[in-house]
Amino acid sequence: MDEKEKRDYIYRPFRKTIPMPLQKTSREEILVKAMRVFRLQGYHHSSMADLARACGVQKAHMYYYFENKEALMRAVLEAVLSYAEARVFPLAYEDERSPEARIEDIIGQLRRLLAMDQGGCLMANTALEVSHLQPAPDFLAVVRAFFEQLLDALTHLLKHILPPEAAQSQAETQVAALEGALLLSQVYEDPAYFERGLERLSALFTPIA
Repeated sequence: MDEKEKRDYIYRPFRKTIPMPLQKTSREEILVKAMRVFRLQGYHHSSMADLARACGVQKAHMYYYFENKEALMRAVLEAVLSYAEARVFPLAYEDERSPEARIEDIIGQLRRLLAMDQGGCLMANTALEVSHLQPAPDFLAVVRAFFEQLLDALTHLLKHILPPEAAQSQAETQVAALEGALLLSQVYEDPAYFERGLERLSALFTPIA
């Protein structure tokens, strides 16, 4: 028996238990497609079979990249957080630019990130689904990190027009109002509620003539 045959003999049992991907689908492609399923169906109503079908792969393929549905959900939420950390939150700290310009850029990013036709805010939707569970799912920490950084970013901007304590309180009010407006948009299938919420946020930074 040559070396190749020996390796094949040794590893044959493991090949039967570890699903190897047959399709040319990357981890990143799975995350993008799984994100849409979670947004539209929620965490509890999305099975691994549903997710695999949406990704166009065998269910075993999913387990090649992710241990279980909870691990996949965490990876999806981390992808959203990473996007926000790269493209949304840093805008608030570009202190060489005016607060008005920065908030408009942030609003533009939030409009894309929380698109109603994509199921709205995945972070808030997920929190509503699982925050009452005991023990809480591991991925809830990612949701908290997202909102903490969003609050920090808005607080930083609002400090340009309000005292520090008032800025933090107003940031909390605005995030709660935006999420509520987004919920109304989903309930009534009318994006105008969310758009008005964004307009109210923008108006805080509009200089009074």
